[in-house]
Amino acid sequence: MIAKVQNIASEFDHVGTQARDNEYKQLEYNLVTFVSLAAHAAIRGGVPPLNCYEASDLLLQKAAACHDILRLYDLFIECFRTFTTLVHLRRQELRRGVLIEQCKNYIARHLYQPFKISDMAAELNISNNYLSQLFSKKTGMTIQQYIRDERLNAAANLLKYSDEPVGQISDYMRFSSPSRFSFYFKEKYHMTPSEYREYYKIIEFKE
Repeated sequence: MIAKVQNIASEFDHVGTQARDNEYKQLEYNLVTFVSLAAHAAIRGGVPPLNCYEASDLLLQKAAACHDILRLYDLFIECFRTFTTLVHLRRQELRRGVLIEQCKNYIARHLYQPFKISDMAAELNISNNYLSQLFSKKTGMTIQQYIRDERLNAAANLLKYSDEPVGQISDYMRFSSPSRFSFYFKEKYHMTPSEYREYYKIIEFKE
């Protein structure tokens, strides 16, 4: 392991000698350079700068408190692992964000059709459980709640901009019954579908 770290440290010989005849101090300077380069590489890899600067500060504080050359070599490895982990986690986070958007797009495309979460998971090539857990974690609601909320939004528009009967809108938006539709609608908008239509419907449809 020491040999591997020494190889890493030797990569910085080209930066010049800042501490002639002092191996420990020279290694310390090389570590500072390594931390700085690793932080900027992680930023280019998509990690938020603040996260990189915080990681850099912690590593440099450890280096400042270090008086053991072997521990200094260990910090090269710790630096490498710290920033590669940050980049890996950031890429995972971005991937999860993409999955959530793909999930929402699927729901939008199938809002007026019956579908199962398993159908969506299959299209996204992930498991039902993972998709459900990820969606809840990222949005604060279950997939079923999100679908219902989107269908209620669409139903509200139909109530304002069409003369379709409430029961037909309920069927169109895939609610199990008009009574369930009215229950969820009132829960969201604090009025029944009929009251909502009367209150919000544009004039040309009222006449």
